[in-house]
Amino acid sequence: MDKEYWIIEDGESVGPFSLEELKSHNIAPTTKIWFRELDEWTKVEDTALADVLFPKATPPTFSDESFPKADFNPQPSVSELDEMKLRQAYEKGLEEGKQLDKDTDIHECPPTYLVWSILATVLCCVPLGIVSIIHASNVSKYFNNGEYMKAKKASDKALYWTLANIIVWMVTYPIFFTLALF
Repeated sequence: MDKEYWIIEDGESVGPFSLEELKSHNIAPTTKIWFRELDEWTKVEDTALADVLFPKATPPTFSDESFPKADFNPQPSVSELDEMKLRQAYEKGLEEGKQLDKDTDIHECPPTYLVWSILATVLCCVPLGIVSIIHASNVSKYFNNGEYMKAKKASDKALYWTLANIIVWMVTYPIFFTLALF
């Protein structure tokens, strides 16, 4: 029996696939995959399948004599590139660390506030409610794609627009009620 593989596609689990079906499915290295040996969903590039699905191309041979020798190297060296990548990763981690609390579990989906957004839309102000529903519906999509920070930002925006909707209703309702009495 062939091994069976499942992938995340458009935020949903799709499968099972055989290895041959997986090769013809045009998946990216960052696609989340699961099979029996894995404990959780993992990017394809982080598994042994990466070498099978994305074989490394071998560069053509080249002769050193065909190119003239140059005294300068306009491209950064490998160590400089590694240093730049490390610096960028450090800065990204630092930025994300500022936005997360110490007790934040990035393996748990942030609250969507979808129910509150719908209630606020129905009971209060429709235009602001639509914005909050859009942000609330994006939370799960981002989280399932492994983008926790985007999911957290969408959750925060859903809460913000839901509260804005309720505040607008609390301010305008007494005004309309008072005007209706006269």
